[in-house]
Amino acid sequence: MVLKALQAPVVDTVSCEPASPTVGQTITCTGVVSGGEPTTYAWTAIGADHAASVSRGETYTTSFSEQGRKTITFTVMNDAGAHSKSTTVTVQPLRLAPDLESISCEPAPAVVDETITCTAILSGGPPDTYSWATRDFAPGVPAGGDPAYGSDATFTTTFAFPGPRYVALQVANDYGSSLTLTFGINVEEPLQAPVIDDISCDPASPAAGDTITCSANLSGGLPDTYAWSGGGQPDSGSDATFTTTFATAGNRTITLTVANTAGSATDTLPINIADTITIVG
Repeated sequence: MVLKALQAPVVDTVSCEPASPTVGQTITCTGVVSGGEPTTYAWTAIGADHAASVSRGETYTTSFSEQGRKTITFTVMNDAGAHSKSTTVTVQPLRLAPDLESISCEPAPAVVDETITCTAILSGGPPDTYSWATRDFAPGVPAGGDPAYGSDATFTTTFAFPGPRYVALQVANDYGSSLTLTFGINVEEPLQAPVIDDISCDPASPAAGDTITCSANLSGGLPDTYAWSGGGQPDSGSDATFTTTFATAGNRTITLTVANTAGSATDTLPINIADTITIVG
């Protein structure tokens, strides 16, 4: 009887499923062996949750807690020799539904026709879709944003009319969607330059030495600054009203300039200062 010489085992193939697992997902690896019958089966995977396994088996089950490219090696041996073969898997980040934490829009408040840019703070998985919408004071009712809707990571719009407005966002991926969040914006009329309708002083016909108080009727935007002048004592003022006196008679001019960031206006009021009348008893 002639005995057949013992052959060393050979690993023909190694494969793992899934080949692109997510972090923490269980993978199962299988080896196909030819040649001599192995006496030892050894699996190794650096960084795996079960980094090594020595057993009489052609399958291996493990998982990875970190993403990246991972190498898994299958070794078989008997008294005639040993053989190894490796394969790789690419561990993907953990796939989660996106979590929409907040929305921010700038500027807020805004003015009519001013460009408003909105962004989101997110956690969880990265979104595949963004669904932006403009809404008026009653959430759920589309309102006059231009554009009214958006699908990018940031959203830029304008409003043609003043009033309270909302910008809403929902994000989603294959693993779920977020609750819709809204950001409230008060849209105001654009700032206008102030307009001086008229200036008046009391008394209207003062005499030298009289205390004169001047004020103005204004329209347009609210002034940030007032600048009065007139040559009396004091010569200038920066309040909404101006109080001064003139020591001598003559024709004088009261001048007012009002201004804000949108512009300025100037107007004058001629005033005649009469001589002081002395009554001799």
